[in-house]
Amino acid sequence: MEVVIYDSLLYVPAAFFGFRPEAMFWFGVVNTLLGHFAHANVNVWIGPLKYIINSPEMHQWHHVHPDAGPVNRNFGVG
Repeated sequence: MEVVIYDSLLYVPAAFFGFRPEAMFWFGVVNTLLGHFAHANVNVWIGPLKYIINSPEMHQWHHVHPDAGPVNRNFGVG
């Protein structure tokens, strides 16, 4: 249900405001690829792009660093 709710909150208003279906399609493709990249268990250095694109390094920090919430318990949405 998470995908249905979040995608509805994004794509329904985008369609209402006149975004073209092709633009929404490519947004979905790029967003999916970036999500898979961020969740990949790879050691990749992306330099200054790390301030723009969520990297595997940041995603791992997000799950284990004490400043990001409860250690080893940040595994859900919300």
